[in-house]
Amino acid sequence: MKPEMESSTDSYARKSVIIQIAVTVLANTGMFLSGMVLGFPSAILGPLVESDTPGYHASVEEGSWISSVAAIASPVGCLLGGPLVDKLGRRTGLQVLNLPNIVGWVLLSLVPFPFQSVYPLIAGRILTGFAAGLATAAAATYTAEVITPNLRTLLVTVSPVMMGIGIFTIYLLADLLQDQWTVAATIGTIVSVISIIFSPFLPESPLWLLSRKDSESALKSLMILRGTVSPHHVETEFKQMVDSLSSRSTKTTWTNTFQDMCKPEAYKPLIIMNMFFLIQQLSGVTVVIVYGVKFAKDAELSEDAYTVALFIGIVRVISTFITTWLCNRWGRRKPAVAMGVGVTLSLLVLSGYLALRHSYPQAIPSTPWVSIICILVNILTSSIVFSTMLWSMLGEVFPTNVRGVCSGLTSCIGYIISFMTIKFYPIVEPMVGNIAAFVFFGISALVGTIFLAIYLPETYGKTLSEIEEYFRGSKKTKTSSIQELHHNS
Repeated sequence: MKPEMESSTDSYARKSVIIQIAVTVLANTGMFLSGMVLGFPSAILGPLVESDTPGYHASVEEGSWISSVAAIASPVGCLLGGPLVDKLGRRTGLQVLNLPNIVGWVLLSLVPFPFQSVYPLIAGRILTGFAAGLATAAAATYTAEVITPNLRTLLVTVSPVMMGIGIFTIYLLADLLQDQWTVAATIGTIVSVISIIFSPFLPESPLWLLSRKDSESALKSLMILRGTVSPHHVETEFKQMVDSLSSRSTKTTWTNTFQDMCKPEAYKPLIIMNMFFLIQQLSGVTVVIVYGVKFAKDAELSEDAYTVALFIGIVRVISTFITTWLCNRWGRRKPAVAMGVGVTLSLLVLSGYLALRHSYPQAIPSTPWVSIICILVNILTSSIVFSTMLWSMLGEVFPTNVRGVCSGLTSCIGYIISFMTIKFYPIVEPMVGNIAAFVFFGISALVGTIFLAIYLPETYGKTLSEIEEYFRGSKKTKTSSIQELHHNS
């Protein structure tokens, strides 16, 4: 009897893992599309603006708006996405974001045929950027709430993985079909349609259902997510969810939301994560993604610009898997600080090499491999700390009752800063020079690394309730954190 029970338990555990992986991947199809949105300028700017071949072309100014306008719409999506998933549900939010994606990608595929105008492109970028903002809040929130603590470190990285795959897809199409951005737009449309067809099959977040006093549906949803038909298998976890929500107000109003955001368990991670996003943008992470080809040219790799951009996409995808291994081995704090040092050194070494070569061109010959190594090291380390780790933490550090709002607000601020860097980099870089731009990115990364070393909390292996208690200032949680640090060291 006992071996049969153990076999049944193992089968239940395997089924639970498979279900959690499946729903996480499906819930993050919007993040794949967000990656395509970020990388799309690399596919369209070459043939649309820089090419001298016959056909429809846009001006440099129009091209800069096509590149940056998605980042204007994304904050709106973030602000609406948070309240949307809190009010209507996490699953509904994931369904809604597909609608602007479908319309937006269709518009992007209509130029240059049948329309030869920049307006469908700008409209399409606005809609896909808006959808990217919605996806940021919805995907991170849903993923953090439906997976078990022992799988969270692995599965919260699915969001940046999917985003990285989306960016790589765009770079690959840009390299293979340098004058056919409509193919990329068609792929975006197809993925959006697939997502809207299958997203209704996602189980709703049990935590969200409990916050709406729907205990029966919450229990059923949790049983589906854990792959069991017996409430006994999820009894302990369900009780923990109920206990964590028992002291909270069940009525959601803007007044209650603001009051909850003024509590330390909300405003502390809000400040930390917004600083995290500020560091990300000032370190040039988004600039490299959006202007992958141009960034390679600025590093004096004009002949291999498209190939370097493709490798940037590959390294970004690889970095997400490395992040999972690093976090499972050393948690989040130590890898974050170590990778921050890597970002800083790669940028400063690249700046120093370019400065010396410009000052002493005869003594220091042109060696492209130095720039290539610096760029790839920068992409690897920045993708780990300022992309994968950042996005994976977004859905787990905020309290359940304001998680959607705080995730949306943080993403909104991040996208606003992103718009500024995307819009002004092509304007400022020729004025100050590529070396000064790289030095600025390096100094920003250094300051950011120091900030992370001081303030970034360790969330690895902790339940959402334990993370909340940490920011609230629970003595018990602080004591356990200190003991864990001693154990790891």
